[in-house]
Amino acid sequence: MRLICLRQASTLIVALLLSSVLAGCATTKYRCKFDNYRNDCQREYDFYSVASFALKAIERIGPVTTFVVPAKFDAYARGALAELRPVIELKDMPSSSEYSQPKGYFVVEVFSVNESSAEFDGRLGPVPRSGQPDSEGNCGTTFIMPFELELEDKHPVWASHSYKTQVCDSTHFIVPAHL
Repeated sequence: MRLICLRQASTLIVALLLSSVLAGCATTKYRCKFDNYRNDCQREYDFYSVASFALKAIERIGPVTTFVVPAKFDAYARGALAELRPVIELKDMPSSSEYSQPKGYFVVEVFSVNESSAEFDGRLGPVPRSGQPDSEGNCGTTFIMPFELELEDKHPVWASHSYKTQVCDSTHFIVPAHL
């Protein structure tokens, strides 16, 4: 009888431990070991962190429905963007007689990550087609976002303390309080 109780108790403990481990893994897709070099998992996490931060900043100006990337685009960068929004290639971006870039489409021009810095640049539509009314003063919103790797509670975190937006000839420097 005592053996049965011990067996049931040990089964319950194992089940509780497994459920807590699985719950912890469900909180993030990226579980990387910390070491002195960037392994594939760490690169995925770096691209995802930069893309997530950038998306929050961009959506302060307007919603992003789709990321548009060049045909030969870094696989890690594409994967990170795909975690957040649909991703299409530049050749597949819809256009109309009114717009060369639809509203909500973000054309990614630069997305790079290295050991201690990163950059995320691109343009948010709509961009009216040349010759359309209001096309002179509206060419979409261009974002230029430099990132640095910083330590927060002894863990590396990607941060952009200021970034630049530009609408045609009008430039604004934005210093986000908190994202």
